[in-house]
Amino acid sequence: MLQGIILVGGSFDPPGNHHVQVLERICNRFNNARIIVVPCGPRKDKPSQGTTLDQRIEMVYSAFGQLEEDGLIEIDVYDLEKNCFRPTHVLGDIYSKQGKVLHFVGAEIIAGGAKGSSYIHKHWARKETDYNQLHFLVGGRPCKEYEPDDLPFGSVYLPLEGIFGSSTEIRRRIKAGDESFCDMVCEDVARVIVWDKLYGWKGYEWKS
Repeated sequence: MLQGIILVGGSFDPPGNHHVQVLERICNRFNNARIIVVPCGPRKDKPSQGTTLDQRIEMVYSAFGQLEEDGLIEIDVYDLEKNCFRPTHVLGDIYSKQGKVLHFVGAEIIAGGAKGSSYIHKHWARKETDYNQLHFLVGGRPCKEYEPDDLPFGSVYLPLEGIFGSSTEIRRRIKAGDESFCDMVCEDVARVIVWDKLYGWKGYEWKS
């Protein structure tokens, strides 16, 4: 049984029900670990979705607050409060003083790793060094294929069958005026999106 720290980073812009399901799966599998959700701050390599940092904080706590209240996870919003971005290895350095750290990533992030062509190799701050030196909890869904040899040394694989969704798809539905986006987020997150007309929402007004 893993005893340590699992860092679950991401933009969560917006946080969806699939994120909650992933966290629940991690909590069930690693109930002796500290699970810390870390929403990332602004990144130069990713365009802004038009949300303010305060709006992102509100949505993060709306989506994950109950898990935190239940003592299952912690939420670290330092990046959003300070308007900064801490790369994965920096987070690892910070939290490794408190225990062994695993960084949660989707299988698509490490796909191609055996050939040195993964997303980590191409886009992360330290590229190959991050791939070789950090330890990962790799979440795999049926739509995210990778070769077993792509799994970095010292990492753990967590199957995520039955969990579907993405923030990209949520934003696509919102921009298209498709009310079914509400099926992909919790009610409080949907309320923020509609009230503040985030992600290009031009549909109905929220009735309180």
